[in-house]
Amino acid sequence: IPTLIVKKDGNVVDTLVGYHTKEQIQKTLAQYMA
Repeated sequence: IPTLIVKKDGNVVDTLVGYHTKEQIQKTLAQYMA
């Protein structure tokens, strides 16, 4: 099962499990990048 764990400052802030489109992944990552 594909899993993407998003961390910020060493803490897990979001987890995506299963299939997601490129757009869904980009939208999720954009929330935490800046």
